Amino acid sequence: MAQKLREWGIPHQTGIAQTGVVATVTGSQPGPVLAIRADMDALPIQEENEVPYRSQHPERFAGTVKFIFQPAEEGPGGAEPMIREGVLQNPQVDAVIGLHLWNNLPLGTVGILSPH
Repeated sequence: MAQKLREWGIPHQTGIAQTGVVATVTGSQPGPVLAIRADMDALPIQEENEVPYRSQHPERFAGTVKFIFQPAEEGPGGAEPMIREGVLQNPQVDAVIGLHLWNNLPLGTVGILSPH
């Protein structure tokens, strides 16, 4: 993963909570910081289908995106040590979205968990 980020010229840090990786992409204008959390065991696929919702324009956005690649999501470790090591700081994250497959939800269902 870090090798691809280097190839693409995306600034990143490695060794977060041992094997975690955080990449930061800054937009052309100031704005909020969004973090996107992903597992480290994703499949190496490239979407090549022709669908109406596929992007038609070059990427331009305001703000910053931090890509958080989290190790050990199923066992000890995971997000907690990464947070302790400051993954949500510099720049401070305003919101986080994440995705994880949960097999007991019906197909096509999105589950949301609020800490409150």
